[in-house]
Amino acid sequence: MGNLFIVFTPLQLFVSQQIIRQEKLKNNVVIFGWDSQFHDAFEMMCLDELWHKKVFKEDINKWGSFKLNNFTSVKKIKDDFRWLKKTCEEEHIETIYLGEILNQMCRFVAVAFSHLKYKIVFFEEGTSHYVNRPYNMEQTWQEKIKESLLDMLLFKPAFGCDFAKWHCTPNRPYDDLPMDKRYSMIPFHHQIFDVPLSVEPMFSSKLKKYVESNIRSGVEERRVMLMTDPLRELMKKDDLYLYFETIQETISSLDSDVVLYLKFHPREIQTSRDKILEIARQSGVKFKILSEKVNICVEYYLQMFKFEKVFFFNAATYFYNGYAFPKTEFVKLMPVLYKKAKAVGICNLTYMENMLKMIEPIAVES
Repeated sequence: MGNLFIVFTPLQLFVSQQIIRQEKLKNNVVIFGWDSQFHDAFEMMCLDELWHKKVFKEDINKWGSFKLNNFTSVKKIKDDFRWLKKTCEEEHIETIYLGEILNQMCRFVAVAFSHLKYKIVFFEEGTSHYVNRPYNMEQTWQEKIKESLLDMLLFKPAFGCDFAKWHCTPNRPYDDLPMDKRYSMIPFHHQIFDVPLSVEPMFSSKLKKYVESNIRSGVEERRVMLMTDPLRELMKKDDLYLYFETIQETISSLDSDVVLYLKFHPREIQTSRDKILEIARQSGVKFKILSEKVNICVEYYLQMFKFEKVFFFNAATYFYNGYAFPKTEFVKLMPVLYKKAKAVGICNLTYMENMLKMIEPIAVES
């Protein structure tokens, strides 16, 4: 029987291939979503010998976002559901592997296909794997009626299962999701279905060559890394100067013989990148951009090369320190940014406070 992995980020592919290695899985099929953004990374990271078949389905990561007032949207999700069901049947799939446990598509596939008697496995995909979002369990009678009607008129007839509670409350804790196994790199979950995932370096020849082309190998140098974060999505435009100021102070504090490697977040927009590059140039520090052409997982660099320090604001990579790569010193910049924001009187800092809370409880000392 076969295994189906649904993947729409490079990290999900990274973890999927680790599971296949650890469990010695055969007859593996992967469906790649979000291919327009990550196609080159998928092609470079993919170990072809692990995969029986590769399928590309651009918008698979959006399946769970039903727009019930749009007939075209409802029809499309029905068509996609039938397509996935047919794919599972043709490939003799027994188990479906899903990442990002808070993604509505993953939740929909888990609920709908568990009713079709497929085994459901969730795997590591960043901080969402460990942290529930704030959720209010109380419902009004109108909300309860709405859920009942949606299940009765749409989800049950079309997909054979109740899904309205997940559709109406996307932040709902995942405790009652169907789950046969859950793979985690960090020993945080301890349910009967939890499986620890060990990580070993796994490089295709193309990937190894690319990583080595980004960093000067065979040369003695003091390396540090700075990982950016798309905080423009959360901060007001007038407050963004504090983000760049924190980066400027960090770079200015580096010793003159250090080589700085910049790892931009995939969602860091070009104007922010240009600003950070200008800060680096003005500092006089030698620097280089990682993954400038192909956006691969930063974990690969940390597996292959030693960095004295990694500066970050809010990155899942921090939690994998000592699990996905050798133990490295990580320096938190979010507390610095938070103090700056408080000092200038910015009032609504809930998003920063949530990030700060998230940084500490997840990490487990090895």
